[in-house]
Amino acid sequence: MKSIFQKVLSYFLALSCLALLLPDGFNIENPPLAFLKAIIVLLLIFPVLSWLLKIIMLPLSFLTLGLINFLQSVILFYILTLLIPEISLASQTYQAFSILGLNIPAIILSRFQSYFVAAFIFTIANKFFSWIVN
Repeated sequence: MKSIFQKVLSYFLALSCLALLLPDGFNIENPPLAFLKAIIVLLLIFPVLSWLLKIIMLPLSFLTLGLINFLQSVILFYILTLLIPEISLASQTYQAFSILGLNIPAIILSRFQSYFVAAFIFTIANKFFSWIVN
């Protein structure tokens, strides 16, 4: 029971972090219900899908020395947005800015690139928060 609560808390915090870091691209309608649905999907369906994707992508994982495993996270995140229509990702635009004389140009991310960024942020945030909760 304790480990399930820890997973629920880390998933909730990771989704909240994702909503804060991608304000334009990560859209949530009816946040409490959408978060609850997402956590249920993450707890119940993702372990099975993750296992199946690992078996399917095993030859590619050997060839790329495990770098293809990140694509698995992107696919799982895409499936999450398909299963829960309240959560959606859109293309994003970041304005140009300057920090200490370093000029960062404007960045335009397509929807496909937004899935990569969202999966990366979600994975890092989930690992961090699960480490904190444990």
